Amino acid sequence: MSKKAFIKAYLKNPSRTGSVLPSSGRLGKAFADQVELLPVENIVELGPGTGALTRHIANNSPKLIEIDRDLCSVLNEQFPNCVIENKCAVEFLNECREKCGIVISIPLINNPERQNILNALREAYQRGVIAWCMIYTYGLADPLKEVGFGKSRKIRSVILNIPPAHIWYYE
Repeated sequence: MSKKAFIKAYLKNPSRTGSVLPSSGRLGKAFADQVELLPVENIVELGPGTGALTRHIANNSPKLIEIDRDLCSVLNEQFPNCVIENKCAVEFLNECREKCGIVISIPLINNPERQNILNALREAYQRGVIAWCMIYTYGLADPLKEVGFGKSRKIRSVILNIPPAHIWYYE
């Protein structure tokens, strides 16, 4: 069901979805391994889609922010114990007042909202509500360089993902 919903979302808006397939279990496990090393915070996942990464970090009870209403239904079925909000990541970041760790599952390379997302992340970071942030990218360059985080580094590459992905960490 979740792959079908993901492909439907991709066909509806390919630039917002970014990939034809959901992230692999290997990418999800790589995220979970890193999240376990981080300070306990309120964790928010932006753009969880069908929950490919969420299922690996669900024991941390992340709040899920998903713009696609159909994908929110899929997330509600799979993660009934998580708080799920049907809203845009930019809107959430602009309204956020509680310090949190951010997991970004939104592909930014070709996303039409890329600059708005980067601006919202920058403003939230400057307000002090982002304790740390993790994102994956299909490109080789730092996807959040423009945000101005104090520290950034690529922490892992997951070659066995379609397409291969690179995980970046910020604080």
